Amino acid sequence: MAQLNYHQRRQQIEHYFDHTAADVWARLTSEEPLSGIRETVRAGRNAMRNILLSWLPEDLCGRQVLDAGCGTGVISIELAKRGAEVIAVDLSRSLIELARERYSTMDEYHRVQFIIGDMRQLKGERFDHVLAMDSIIHYSAKDGIRILETLADNVDESMIFTF
Repeated sequence: MAQLNYHQRRQQIEHYFDHTAADVWARLTSEEPLSGIRETVRAGRNAMRNILLSWLPEDLCGRQVLDAGCGTGVISIELAKRGAEVIAVDLSRSLIELARERYSTMDEYHRVQFIIGDMRQLKGERFDHVLAMDSIIHYSAKDGIRILETLADNVDESMIFTF
């Protein structure tokens, strides 16, 4: 099978999260009961999120943080609770709309700018920290490296990602 270029793969990912997986991710990132395997996935994601967040300062007041591939915004809100100004970007319109709906009544919501789009479009923006949980894994290794290079050019203190 021929390898897809970045834009083809991006379109597949966008379609998957907007259509096929939107309901699954909505449930997975909620508090509602799940089946055994999905509950295991939820617990694993929660544990990984907590590990990633533990690598950042507790006090992020005055810091600009990028949540690259933010999905439903769970990490974005946690960063805002620590005082960060957060740019939260994701390809999926469905997941960004869910994040806006879930968190719009929270005090921290005003510290998060949810953007529908490509994390690479933020080239030239400056961030103190960049966090990318399970977003780069969807691309080929070559494209993943290019994404990380783009993000690295924009960060002043730390970049945390899973791959």
